[in-house]
Amino acid sequence: MEAAVGETEEGKITIHVKVKNQGQFATDDVIQLYLKNKDSEFAVRNTSLCGFKRINLAAGEEKEVEMGIPKSSFKIYDNEGHRRLDGIQYEIYVGTSQPDERSVKLTGKKPIKIELSLFRGQ
Repeated sequence: MEAAVGETEEGKITIHVKVKNQGQFATDDVIQLYLKNKDSEFAVRNTSLCGFKRINLAAGEEKEVEMGIPKSSFKIYDNEGHRRLDGIQYEIYVGTSQPDERSVKLTGKKPIKIELSLFRGQ
């Protein structure tokens, strides 16, 4: 699995994922996107699911999948209950499971980790 980041005209962050079924049988998988705010004091402690897409692959088939992360996924709730952009350093995880130790142990696969910096005012 490979991944790259882009941005649409509407400001949505896009993730392009290249996936390949390396097995001998057709598969039905769910590609999952998780987001982690690295520098806001209001950020949740764990990663947050911010997108997913079901894909079907024949044995040996390879596909490129485009997925989007809405700007609202980058916002936090502050102590007054206001939703706003706070922080500029993020981690995006792309894979078929959560990016936690237990999921990695169970599946034997680590999600791809992408470091992303946003500019203030976006």
